[in-house]
Amino acid sequence: MSTLFRFRPANELTIDELQTGYIWFSRPTEYNDKEDSNIIAFAEANENVKDSLNRVFSDYLEFGTNISYCGICCFTDTLPKQEDWGNFPKGPKGIIIEYDREKVEQHFIENYSLGDCFKRVEYLPNQLIIKSSSSDGFDVLWEIDDNGTLFRSLRGEIERDQKLMDEFLQRLFTRINKKHKKQNELRIILGSRNFTDRTPDIKGYKIPIPLSAIVSIYVSSDTPESFITELKKIIPAEIAIKEMIRKPNPSCANFGVSAGLKGNIEVIKEKQIETNKTSYNKSKISGGGYVTPFISASIVGVQGKVDMETGIQFEYPDKSNLTQVGIIFYTSDITGKVEISKDVSVFVTESFTYELFRLDTHKRIPVFTIDLNTLAK
Repeated sequence: MSTLFRFRPANELTIDELQTGYIWFSRPTEYNDKEDSNIIAFAEANENVKDSLNRVFSDYLEFGTNISYCGICCFTDTLPKQEDWGNFPKGPKGIIIEYDREKVEQHFIENYSLGDCFKRVEYLPNQLIIKSSSSDGFDVLWEIDDNGTLFRSLRGEIERDQKLMDEFLQRLFTRINKKHKKQNELRIILGSRNFTDRTPDIKGYKIPIPLSAIVSIYVSSDTPESFITELKKIIPAEIAIKEMIRKPNPSCANFGVSAGLKGNIEVIKEKQIETNKTSYNKSKISGGGYVTPFISASIVGVQGKVDMETGIQFEYPDKSNLTQVGIIFYTSDITGKVEISKDVSVFVTESFTYELFRLDTHKRIPVFTIDLNTLAK
């Protein structure tokens, strides 16, 4: 089975899309990249394109406005690794919906007479490459293949052939800047003739599609847990919800500090009536404050780490004195370790840790004493 993948944001609109059973088609006016599928911008950036559209469609501005009411739905045919989700507009904290390509294609053939509905996106330094020609006006980059580069004349060929003009317009909807190349995108484009709503601020269209076209849904470690919980409530059991695992960066370095408090202080004062003696035997005092700095670096699944711990500790009883709590400053030994993970290294079959060195920096220095008789008054 051939499948395709589509990013969706983790919000209530995606819940509605899945629950109601539709695919959202955006108008190109909603794209952040103003050079993507913007016919008016293409025309105003190049006088030759503007003149050509005026000759064929009478008014480039009116034509560009009408065609902007089309709907575009974007897919990718490669499941991205979680670390690559940031290359997609709705990727970082969203989800991926996996579709059965054949079922989607059949749906658009039956309902929109749209054969070969998926159009491959081209990634170029400039979406509209035009060069001057001495014979028939300006040439448009048409295609690049193993045989070389083909240009077609805008005035001599494209304007005179309706089929070529349709293909020219399609290229304007399927060519985007090469900086987006990692998206590996395919698009379904529904022409504006499919929609009657001409409200200027309309953002897109809900195109019904059978839930059976969905194969599975992928979530990541960055997808909010609350959204995943809502997702599980509405998705049928036959549609798997799969979690993507972010692989560790094979080469990185970092440092950090962790700090906190641990332990407890529970002072219990008991007084014997017969002897009038005070006892703290049942008191529970432990823990203290700690700071743990560390430095680590990793390469190809091998991580080196240097760390230590320092802080203060409560010591009770202090020197066998049940009425005193000692405050001790301490430092641990400084250790250097190598950790090799079997998940990211092809050289080992089991994860293990090896201690490279240990510096004798362990110290315990009394700094203060607390008298429980004073504390319990």
